[in-house]
Parts: sequence; structure tokens; C-alpha cells
Amino acid sequence: DVIGDYPSPPTPAITASPSAEGENDRGILAEIAVEGSPCFLAEAAGRVWVTSFDGNELSEIDPQANEVVDTYAMPEGPCGMVVTDGTLWIESGDTLVGFDPGQREVVDRVRVPGGVVGLTTSASGLWGLSGRDDLILQLDPRSGRVIGRVEVEGPLTGLAVQGDDIWTISGREAIVRIDPATHEVVERFALESYEPEGLAIDGNTLWVSSSFESDVLQVDARTGRVEDRTTVDASLFGGVIVGDSYWVSGSNGTIYRLDAESGELEDQIELVGFGPIPAAGNLWTVDFLTDAVFRLDEPAP
Repeated sequence: DVIGDYPSPPTPAITASPSAEGENDRGILAEIAVEGSPCFLAEAAGRVWVTSFDGNELSEIDPQANEVVDTYAMPEGPCGMVVTDGTLWIESGDTLVGFDPGQREVVDRVRVPGGVVGLTTSASGLWGLSGRDDLILQLDPRSGRVIGRVEVEGPLTGLAVQGDDIWTISGREAIVRIDPATHEVVERFALESYEPEGLAIDGNTLWVSSSFESDVLQVDARTGRVEDRTTVDASLFGGVIVGDSYWVSGSNGTIYRLDAESGELEDQIELVGFGPIPAAGNLWTVDFLTDAVFRLDEPAP
């Protein structure tokens, strides 16, 4: 959930540069103002794109200058997005907006009753969680139209794709695996004394986080057994594998880096919001509470 009630913002401006004194000491290359509750970002056509949930805008950042160079109006409540086949698909309420980042224009608007969140790409198309029903949606990456629905006991949180497997969290108690060809649940791992929400996968390891917990779980994707857990000093949101590290956001605005093999906590960066998200060779975060986007001094492929 995004907190705050902001009017439509003016064009944002950079508030810090890569050489700003003190920022590198915190592991930050740049802090860029993006008003209206920045929600998510993605890289496409040599730019970094940021949605503003309350501002109803898409901001275009030049990663060479680390500054916003233009903004584009969006339907109400834009947040998550994914790039596929040269199109930026943006989750915006009950509308999925197709945006051409090269031409810098909206090229399609697809109505999805109830909306879709958590879009991710796979060889079988786009997958996301329905915002209205206990459904996982399969979408055509070219048209954005829904081409398949999988019923899974809700509420549903977290979505991870690896190869031909689609993983999600069902009922905040179990990790389930879905066969994208048959649209059937083929595996279900219940977790005891833990309320899972965030999900990422790396090989045979499922990484699980929760805003109700301060532990990250490492679960064997073959057996469902909890192999290890790492405790940090905040409840957690999301989580992503980048190279040989697992990154996860804390409710205190800190992001934590864990070794993807050992699970050990290796580093943390404070007061940078939520993420991180790979873009333009670095990791980036968004902070909707302070209306800022941070470019971190962390390389990303």
C-alpha cells in the first residue's frame, strides 16, 4: 500500500549528483526527486522510467545526467511495470497501459477487471496476480490481453518465475508451484509459524520474506524444507536475486544484502526506501515517503 495524498506534481528535478558530498559514504550515487509517491522503476530504451502512484505520471530519467527530463500522464494509480518486446506495460488501476519508450507515447490501454499486479516475464508470456479475484493471470506480451487464468486459494502475494515454473504465495501460509501449460497447481509447501508474502527463486532455493516477520527464509524448492533463516532488524518487503546476492527491503527504509549461497547478512544501506531494482548498470530504489529515487553505488548486470 502506498501512503500519502499528493496533488499532481510539477516536473521533478535532481536534488543530488553522483559527486554530492556525503552520498558516496552512504553507498548512494544520486538522489533524484520524483514527486507524487514514486512506486516502481524499470529500464528501457536507454532511460530509467519511474511511476508515480499519487501523481498519476510516468517520469523519464536520463541515467547519464541522473535527472528527470520529461513526464507523461498516466491513468490513476500507476505502479508496477515490466518491459517486454520493446513495450513498457504499466499497471494502473483497472488498466494495463502499453507505453513505447522509444517513441515516448502510450500505444495501448487494456482494461483488466480488478487490475493486475506483480507482472513478470517468462517464456510462456506475462504473468501477474489479479487485484480482484483469487487468480493468477497469464497475458499476451504483445497485446496485454488476458489469455489464461489459474485459480489459487487467496490471498495471493509474491510471484516468481524460473524456467517453466510459476511460483506464488497462497493464503499467506503456503508456497505453490503452477504448471503454465496445464494451469494447475502441481506443488504446495505449507510453512509453519511464518506468514509468507515476498518470493524470489534462485536455482533450487526459494527466498521468502514477510512484512509480518523479520526473518528471511531459504526454502528448498524440491522438498519445501526450510533450510535456513536470516534475521534482520525490521519486517520485510519483496526481495530480488541480483548476481550472487539476495536483496530485500525493510519497513524502516533500509535494504539488506544477503549472500545468495550462505544466506549471511553482508551489508545494508539505510534510508533509501524500497527495492532494489536493477537499471542502467546499478541498483535503484524508490522512496514514496520522501518522493525520491536513489541510485546506489552497487553494480547490477
